[in-house]
Amino acid sequence: MVFVDASKLPGIPRHEFHVASPREWISAIQSEMKTDAAQQARPPQPTYVKEIVREVVKYPCPFCSSLIEVTSARCQFCGAPQR
Repeated sequence: MVFVDASKLPGIPRHEFHVASPREWISAIQSEMKTDAAQQARPPQPTYVKEIVREVVKYPCPFCSSLIEVTSARCQFCGAPQR
């Protein structure tokens, strides 16, 4: 059994080869390289991004004229109650 451990090298996976004699090493390594290259040749999976857009509506306060959000119960600047 031959172990090729390249864990210290980024991007290179660890491979294990089960060979009976050293003469089979080259063919085992070449066949593993072909299967690894075929796996890397696949296109990458698409990345989906969910985008949420929220709109904040503001209007001028009838008492101090500063802009406040529609959902506010009171003006954050003057404290006046809103309708």
